[in-house]
Amino acid sequence: MLTPRLRWPLVVVAVAFAVLRGMGGDPWRAGLFGAAALLLVWGHWRYGAGGVAFTALRQGRLPRALALLEGTDPARLAPGFRAYYLWIRAAEAEARGDVSASAARLEEALSAGLRTRKDRVLARATLAAARARSG
Repeated sequence: MLTPRLRWPLVVVAVAFAVLRGMGGDPWRAGLFGAAALLLVWGHWRYGAGGVAFTALRQGRLPRALALLEGTDPARLAPGFRAYYLWIRAAEAEARGDVSASAARLEEALSAGLRTRKDRVLARATLAAARARSG
């Protein structure tokens, strides 16, 4: 997964090389760089920075995770990445003290389909703890 700070400069470089190669009479490489730029943009809309943001959350860096998710539209994310997006939003709600919203987001994350068994177990345990705190 790429952070937006890395992904967008790569898009600019790929487009620049596509234009330069196209002007230099090398359509094959121009098309290759253009396709790379399109794939990077598509990856941003489909996957966002969810993987990097979730890693930041696991490291206890919630503000960094939230900053990485800024501007991400969860409706466009692939289901697995949407699940991790929701989990990070659950952590945000819990940090604000809104345990019921945190539990709701964790339930949505579990429904959206977390990828690994370990993550599903951890999310269920976190959800149980949130429900216990809310009474």
